[in-house]
Amino acid sequence: MEKRCLCCKKRFYRHAAVRKQRYCSDPECQKTRKRKWQKEKLSRDRDYRANQAEAQRQWRRRNQGYWREYRRKNPAYTERNRICQRERNRLGRSGSGIAKMDERKGKPVIPSGRYRLVPFCNPRIAKMDELIVDIAVIPGGCRLGAGGVMIAKRGLARLWRSAVINFLRMKEPFCMEEIAVSEIGERYGAFRIVSPRADAAMVQSMGKYGQIAPVVCVKGQGGYELIDGFKRLRACRRLNQGTLRAKMMEVSGRVCKAAIIQLNWSGRSINEMEEALVLQSLHREDGLAQIEIAVLLGRHKSWVSRRIALMERLSEEVQEDIRLGLISVITGRELAKLPRGNQKEAAQTILKRRYTTREAAKLIGYVFSRPRWEYAAILASPWEVVEPRQPRPRGFGAKLVSFREACQGVSEGFRKCRAEQRRDLTSLIHLAIISAEEVAKTLRAEP
Repeated sequence: MEKRCLCCKKRFYRHAAVRKQRYCSDPECQKTRKRKWQKEKLSRDRDYRANQAEAQRQWRRRNQGYWREYRRKNPAYTERNRICQRERNRLGRSGSGIAKMDERKGKPVIPSGRYRLVPFCNPRIAKMDELIVDIAVIPGGCRLGAGGVMIAKRGLARLWRSAVINFLRMKEPFCMEEIAVSEIGERYGAFRIVSPRADAAMVQSMGKYGQIAPVVCVKGQGGYELIDGFKRLRACRRLNQGTLRAKMMEVSGRVCKAAIIQLNWSGRSINEMEEALVLQSLHREDGLAQIEIAVLLGRHKSWVSRRIALMERLSEEVQEDIRLGLISVITGRELAKLPRGNQKEAAQTILKRRYTTREAAKLIGYVFSRPRWEYAAILASPWEVVEPRQPRPRGFGAKLVSFREACQGVSEGFRKCRAEQRRDLTSLIHLAIISAEEVAKTLRAEP
């Protein structure tokens, strides 16, 4: 079938294996297609944007002197950049304005998140009519139907209006309460994973400084239910404290589950498995579609899909071990690669042998590479795959290990240094050579 290329406007014949081909096979047209795809992916997918930023940071760390060397080799580029920068500075001082990367065109001005809403008539004074609101940006694939109900283009419905703006009745100066520990329920604690090390640190902190930040609760018909602050609650019980300072919310059960993720995003105190537990509950128990959950949380549908799939690949026994903190989140992600019927036996082997995450990943990777009928035999004798750990040296042996690592770091850094940097560090290099020779002479001496 003959079509017209979107880039060069020339006619071409579609490839039989590519049903929706819009660009011809010309290299320039393919580059245009890839650039457009990456630009759209960066604007839609937050995880992809974070991965690209991390890759760029690692590249800059490995090539710290790249731009300095580039400017040295391209003086014309450097001079042109200086001239343009002077012009930008002049425009900035004149107040005419410069369009930068933070300018938004055809996109939401504010991101999804929590905001403070005050009357515009006097925004500097926050009175009792102040509200804390949750604003979720609706993707372009959704539109408002009759009665304010959001309808997706492909017919997905049931996106409720409160997903756009959830008024959380949290008038901060008047919403703090002292609640008895015995009256606080932990129904939503099933979505958080217990970490004994983190609990011990929280007990030590509360014993020394007291409660610094309030917990977050919702008041229902049966009493108070805790949403955020489970480690503080457990520490309070271990310290025999009678009350906790709490903020109150008036929201539905669905929004409570979403708030578990939103309240812990800023501090990154919620891991991937806990997010998966919350998303699975919203999907299975509350009957929300994946795109509805994505709109509620302000994330992409693929982010929701990956976490729900991760949790549904795990067996119930492994999920319970992860909730109790017996198995780490990284090990749980590795166990999800195995069939559900073999995950319990693999988890028992890892717990019995007290394998680290690396050792568990090595064992599961080997099991996964073998035929399924060999799984039981491999898990029954895992020492054939995972070598026994050597005891870590202590005392002077530990110093020798750290000295070896320091020497390797110095050697790698010296190779990366340029000639002018080596000249500047001549005296330090000379002292390092003398110290290394003295250490080598001492170590070679007979006992």
